[in-house]
Amino acid sequence: MDDLQGQIAVVTGASRGIGKGTAIALGEKGATVYVTGRTTGDGDRTIDTTARLVTEAGGDGRAIPCDHGSDDDIAALFEKIGKEAGRIDILVNNVYKIPSPPAWGGGYWDHPIQVWDDQVGIGLRAHYVASWHAAQWMFSSDYARMINVSSPGGQSYHFSSSYGAGKAGLDRLTADMAIELEPKDGIKLATTEPRIQSGLRYTAEGSDTRNDMQLFPSSFTGLRAGDPLQGRSPDRPEGMRITCILKLSDSIGELTLNSADPSDQPRLAFRYFETEWDRQRMREAIHLSLQFLEHPAFKAIVERRISPSDSDLSTNDALDDWLRQNTATTQHTSGTCKMGPGSDPMAVVDQYCRVLGLQNLRVVDLSICPNVVRSNTNATAIVIAERVAGWID
Repeated sequence: MDDLQGQIAVVTGASRGIGKGTAIALGEKGATVYVTGRTTGDGDRTIDTTARLVTEAGGDGRAIPCDHGSDDDIAALFEKIGKEAGRIDILVNNVYKIPSPPAWGGGYWDHPIQVWDDQVGIGLRAHYVASWHAAQWMFSSDYARMINVSSPGGQSYHFSSSYGAGKAGLDRLTADMAIELEPKDGIKLATTEPRIQSGLRYTAEGSDTRNDMQLFPSSFTGLRAGDPLQGRSPDRPEGMRITCILKLSDSIGELTLNSADPSDQPRLAFRYFETEWDRQRMREAIHLSLQFLEHPAFKAIVERRISPSDSDLSTNDALDDWLRQNTATTQHTSGTCKMGPGSDPMAVVDQYCRVLGLQNLRVVDLSICPNVVRSNTNATAIVIAERVAGWID
């Protein structure tokens, strides 16, 4: 943990357990720590005792009573801290209410409905309310950190269904708040604007298949949109990408079984760019994209080209190497149970989606398509299913 001398921290639910330990640890690093809760006095599990231990550890502990089941109490808490300290650097949302008696074991119907308000109202809603009020005091901080204390109960069953719902909701809340709190440096990201502004379908030079290629620009502005290939990262620079899509690949992958055990994952070999025709079309798409960037409409918004570099573009072999390193699937994988006549050794189903050589077995999904469709795969799969349903009595 960094040296926190001079930092302003708030730890909710800090009279005992995780909250108490967190507050003391922050104090050891020199922070001013506001601790909240309902229990006051000189006992072992009170916010006054925690505040004293924070000070003894080297920080500045300050106890403020707060019932986190009350929105008014939470609002008053952050109003007091904000006016007193001027800002908040660290917020640890830890407060939680264990039902009395504890609602562990049995079925949800065995416990009073109030259990939901205790575990979701305090364990989830109170975190949201605290974060809402704290945000205005955290925007001016150079060290803003917000921590929500969750548990494995958000991923699997622990204690009760209401407990799990609260923790799963908190995990989702934390992830989405991280996106909304992304540092913007004066640039406000418009969340309602489409990330893909336009798309271009075209036929590659020399191709006898119409619209076998597609280009579209997409942004990767930090956490919200992410890099189309490498995912979301706050460390990646903001920018845009023109994505080149090979709609009808000449190269064909292979799906093979590793064993007769159905639980053993099969082997999938994509075999990207095995043919020169595929590589030629993708090289053409890259150069076409670069021509677009020279257009006045793009020059006004493009500061520099990140990738490919000039050396990547120097020869066909160099560009092919770059393509292999910067290629990903669009998740439209299909064709592993190709439709075709019995004379085709690669065919798996006939024109009625019946598996060749077997009785009473059909395959009804995108795997029957001999080629990847050049449209929405979900809609295509639905049409296939509707058609086959009409053949089944």
